[in-house]
Amino acid sequence: MPYLIDADKNRLKKDNTPKKPGEINLRTTLTYLEKFRGWNRKKIILLNKKPTMLKYPALEIAKILDKYIIDGEVKYRRYNDCGGAVLFATFEFARRNPYKMPERMLNWLGQATLGFLARYYAIEVASYEDIKIKENGDVYPSE
Repeated sequence: MPYLIDADKNRLKKDNTPKKPGEINLRTTLTYLEKFRGWNRKKIILLNKKPTMLKYPALEIAKILDKYIIDGEVKYRRYNDCGGAVLFATFEFARRNPYKMPERMLNWLGQATLGFLARYYAIEVASYEDIKIKENGDVYPSE
């Protein structure tokens, strides 16, 4: 997890728009901390290794990523920053496990994150990829 300098933390408190991948990571981490605080008091039932009554904060994280993409020039690097920051924030949350969640719930969080990133790719990144294929040619062989 990035440990941001005070100036960046203060700007994020006012502006809430991440300017760097580390800030996406921080905002994702804070979202997880808020969303999963008190998980053991929410009467979560583990059925077939999938927690019920607990939802992945997809909308909150999508808003963070959208702010980052919209704020700068759209380039592949910015999309890559988004995926990497969210994935690494998830890994660090699972490693640190601040709320002592059982391993099954951490596995669910990892799977939910991958599912979210796959949907994000399909909705946001794939159309950018198609534009660049038309502009620069395709790497994949044609049939």
